Amino acid sequence: MASFISLGFFLHQLLLPAAHSSSSYPAIFGFGNSLTDTGNLVFFSGGAGRLPYGETYFGHPSDRFSDGRLVIDFIGIRNSPSFRSLVHRLTWNSSENFKHGANFAVAGACALGNAFFEAEGLNVTWKDYSLSTQFKWFEQLLQRSTTPSLHRKLVF
Repeated sequence: MASFISLGFFLHQLLLPAAHSSSSYPAIFGFGNSLTDTGNLVFFSGGAGRLPYGETYFGHPSDRFSDGRLVIDFIGIRNSPSFRSLVHRLTWNSSENFKHGANFAVAGACALGNAFFEAEGLNVTWKDYSLSTQFKWFEQLLQRSTTPSLHRKLVF
């Protein structure tokens, strides 16, 4: 069910009527797992930084678990052509300016944090890149951001 809701949201974003094309968002912030990870897992632990990942579309390793662009790439390009410079790599922990957004998604991330699995008696052997961890990273980014006007425009 959640997959259909997500698919509906992404299709809605891609197929917005032309009447709405004059409005755009100043920034896009991505959260999630491999469906939106544009290189964070490779940054943390490697895995997709080699061929065949990216071979067909990019012509070189793309640092993402896809051979081409992801839905977040299309949303960003549709939203603003200036987003194109950030499409290929949106790592939240670099020193770049985040006025166009950042991507916190990590391939393999769970919706629930490791504490949930430990409470269920499971032996957790993976890093916690859950949504709550990604939201903490986002809060840290907002705290050190030098773009206060962006904070007023954020939509949650």
